[in-house]
Amino acid sequence: MSLFRSSGTFVGRGAELAALRAAHQAGARMVLITGDAGIGKSRLVREFTDRLGPGPRVLTGRCLEFGNDGLPFAPFRAPLRSLSIPSPDDWGAVLLALEGAADDRPLVLVLEDLHWADASSLRLLTFLVANLAHDDVFLIGTYRAASGPLRRLVAELVRSPAVELVTPAPLSRHETGRQLAALLGREPEPTLVTRVFRASGGNPLFVAALGEHPEDTPAELRELLLAGLPPLADDEARVLALASVAGTGVDHDVLALVSDLPEPDLHRALRRLVDQHVLLADGAGYAFRHALVREAVYQRLLPVERTGLHARFVTALSGRPDHVARVAAHADAAGDRTRALRAAWEAAGRTGAAPERLHLLERVLQLWDEVDDTAGIDRLAVLDQAVEACLALNAVPRGLRWSAEALAEAPDPRRYYRRARLKDMGSGGGTDDLRTALDLLPEPTPLRGEVLALLALDLVFAGDPAQGERHARAALDLATRLDLPPLAARAHAYLGLARAAEPATAFEHFAAARAAADASTTITVATWESALHVAVGAYAEAIEVIRLGLRQAQESFQYATSAPSWS
Repeated sequence: MSLFRSSGTFVGRGAELAALRAAHQAGARMVLITGDAGIGKSRLVREFTDRLGPGPRVLTGRCLEFGNDGLPFAPFRAPLRSLSIPSPDDWGAVLLALEGAADDRPLVLVLEDLHWADASSLRLLTFLVANLAHDDVFLIGTYRAASGPLRRLVAELVRSPAVELVTPAPLSRHETGRQLAALLGREPEPTLVTRVFRASGGNPLFVAALGEHPEDTPAELRELLLAGLPPLADDEARVLALASVAGTGVDHDVLALVSDLPEPDLHRALRRLVDQHVLLADGAGYAFRHALVREAVYQRLLPVERTGLHARFVTALSGRPDHVARVAAHADAAGDRTRALRAAWEAAGRTGAAPERLHLLERVLQLWDEVDDTAGIDRLAVLDQAVEACLALNAVPRGLRWSAEALAEAPDPRRYYRRARLKDMGSGGGTDDLRTALDLLPEPTPLRGEVLALLALDLVFAGDPAQGERHARAALDLATRLDLPPLAARAHAYLGLARAAEPATAFEHFAAARAAADASTTITVATWESALHVAVGAYAEAIEVIRLGLRQAQESFQYATSAPSWS
């Protein structure tokens, strides 16, 4: 299909290619290559045969997806025709013809798509593997997940030392990036590589299909995925539809609730879906073999079907605290905006993970104007929590937008302080907000100390070290009065920056800062102390300070949030 772009670059597959070469050189009779559609079975075979050079003769036959019952021996017909063998019915004649051809030059016979093979072809293949005696005849077969006769055949064949099984693994994230670079003709952005890798699962065909638009599933790809599904009975199709609506995975007990099927019927349907490799048994539940298969099944449902099935999940999951975020998502998809908003707000209060919390809070704010009854939820409280989540994640644009909304509704020193921090995370300019917050704050309070410390840092970098020092000393005095060591550590660090013109004094402040710092504040102190060492040309000392800071970050589990990012 033209949708799936290709390039001359062969990415990954070093281990699989080596396995093929080793089997060929060791005199194996056959190699079976198995994997999902698009995993690169045919490309692996082509790369292998191309690297054999001009010596061997390579013959390729393909099984038919449709109509193979009316054309037995389909994958053998074209190869045998090239050897002037009119009919494959005489298996002995076929065997002799292959061995005779290999007397002149080595022969490689490739049989593609054995999962569609007719019964006669499978029987002939079994005969050949058992009886070929010529060292220069090498068979290669490719197939997707086997079922029925092919599964039994493969189980028998791989018992033989003359048959090897190769299973290409999905591409790694790095290999996905290399494939994208070859396809796009440029180095892809790291975020693009990550999105394509997650959406494709490392499947090379899907990588090529998704390209620069990993959020889309092209229609041609969807049809390819759906065409690969086995014929399904009504119960099986219903269970598969419900699993697609559930998302990436679904617990068995939830599926039992929403399916309304008697337990034996549900078990039968699930058994077939698992046996056919459509679903994978995953602990106490089930997952799709591939995320894009799930999306294809989901997109095939009529809109009214999707809405109704999502509503069933809302009913089934309601009242389960561990599923409240899923209730929000299903209610939203079912068109129940009020329930979606309430569930998202509840879920945001339950999760401790900032990215998920931010997503949920953002959804609450998005739904707000669509809901008449917000069940007593305070929009200002939602805004405040959303801004806090943005601070935790450096999500500056959204945080600034919501800070402005919150301040317009209710000016407050903490809200000015939050906005100042967001501005400083971005392009700077938080000084005015800090001054406003300082004017509104009583003395003494921990928040006033935080405002003083951040204002001191801003003034130092604005070129006013004298005023910076004044505010840093005020923060230090307040930290001492209230017994706040982390605040004292930052105040000492900022005093060190303010006194940078006097290195000896500055480093005394940094020593005091390190003595007072907790695990998180140590990173801040190390950042500015190393900067001062660099400024005075003490590079070895700067490196040592950075090492100490990174070691502290790792030992205190702060590395992911406080150490530098190399992505």
